Amino acid sequence: MTEKEFADLCQARGYRLAGSGKAVGTERGWPVTLIYGKKTLTLCLPAEKGERKLRARGLKRGLRERLGRNASTIWGNGFVAVYLKLKGVSDPYNQEIRPALEAFRDAGFTVPDSCKICGRSGCDSIIPSGPAFHPAHRTCVEKDVRAVKEKAEKNDREGSFLLGLLGAVLGMAVGVVPSALTIILASRIYVILFMLIPICTYYGYRLFHGKMNRAALVLSVLLSAVGVYLLNYVLLVYNLGSRYDLSFGQTLSLLPAAVRDPSVFTAITRDEDFFECVIFAVLGIFLAWGQISRTNKHLVRDAQTSLDNLFPYGDTQAEQSGETEETPETPEESDTPEESDTPEAED
Repeated sequence: MTEKEFADLCQARGYRLAGSGKAVGTERGWPVTLIYGKKTLTLCLPAEKGERKLRARGLKRGLRERLGRNASTIWGNGFVAVYLKLKGVSDPYNQEIRPALEAFRDAGFTVPDSCKICGRSGCDSIIPSGPAFHPAHRTCVEKDVRAVKEKAEKNDREGSFLLGLLGAVLGMAVGVVPSALTIILASRIYVILFMLIPICTYYGYRLFHGKMNRAALVLSVLLSAVGVYLLNYVLLVYNLGSRYDLSFGQTLSLLPAAVRDPSVFTAITRDEDFFECVIFAVLGIFLAWGQISRTNKHLVRDAQTSLDNLFPYGDTQAEQSGETEETPETPEESDTPEESDTPEAED
């Protein structure tokens, strides 16, 4: 199936296109998101926190009975995704999508009605949150967007670079601690912990009301490099204290002297472990880039995107066509012989 065929299929079923290769509609009360792939079709539905424990086994069994090995599930934070293989499928909706939705129904999934923002019922819209769309009140979304814009405008007016710098330095020091502890106690280096250095630096800058512009990104990168030096200074002092059986207080007293001594700096930069830490720090910055590069413009843009992708809930053609066309075709009786003919259902 080509992307154009996917778009035509979605529009024929009353789904609304929500970007390239993505469509959203309402089926039997569920907000359904369809994501196009060259050989697969991904069906995403919102799921409450406790539903995985209660429904996962029944959903897996229902998908296996209806679709065999053509379907697999992935659970995420607030959603469940079903990957549908399209090989040899001529009618994706009736052969893949509708049976998958029937598996959701038979597994006991409840139609979500609580607002993603305020938690109350009576939702009139659906908004994107991760790969799935979730119910929400339009007024809540508009209020949330206004709050983000006002906060960004206030930060542009009143944000302080100096206070942000102080917070970034403190955040960098906090981010170094986990890496130092794992190296000292476990003699291991983890990339995921080096990712904490730029993230803690960024959130320290943000927490101390630094102006959220490109300075936040630049400081996060520069102070991550400083954090690598700080980490190696700490490890050097620790190794000296261990070698000469110094107490904790005596070991700490060596740190200022090591910082003032230029020969220590030279020795650190020539050490093989230092270059290993630098490589891990670069990987950490790469992994954290999506977080540390977020400025006021990004926050406002994301909030506006949520408003732009706001769709009516329960008022799409897909819901109406599902009620008028699909209900007589898929009564409860028709499912019974289909399931009894399946060998796995008999087991």
